[in-house]
Amino acid sequence: MNAEQVKTVMNAAGAVPMFLEFVLDREYACPDEDYIRGDFAKWFWAEQYRRGVAVWRPEANDCDNFSVRAFADMSLAHSLTSPGSNKGLAFGLFFYQPDGSKEYHAICFAIVKGPDGNYRVVFFEPQPEANTFGLVQLTQTEIKSCVGYLLC
Repeated sequence: MNAEQVKTVMNAAGAVPMFLEFVLDREYACPDEDYIRGDFAKWFWAEQYRRGVAVWRPEANDCDNFSVRAFADMSLAHSLTSPGSNKGLAFGLFFYQPDGSKEYHAICFAIVKGPDGNYRVVFFEPQPEANTFGLVQLTQTEIKSCVGYLLC
């Protein structure tokens, strides 16, 4: 998929950022949803423990820190598993306001290709809370509260 398609899919999902829309590559490969949910999630979580950064701490190791590490680790996994690729990976950072909160939150998002061949947006929560870690559903209000996203 190309950069314009990324923006089109994000806009169709309701993610029209108020401030930042960084889509820095021209072409993107789409990650597999099962990979994000399964092998990547397990590996990412094991790496947080191995690195000694698995414990959430306000400001020092919170949503933005976990999201940046997941973003970087997914980019690393893409580089290692697709060494000849000339494409970025459609997995990035997403900043929004959760329902009922006055604070902003950082998570990751991916554009995946569904079984019907259509692209769609999924969200990955990399924080350690057992009830939220992994692929999560955002409400339409949360998606529309997007202040920015980044793909590179």
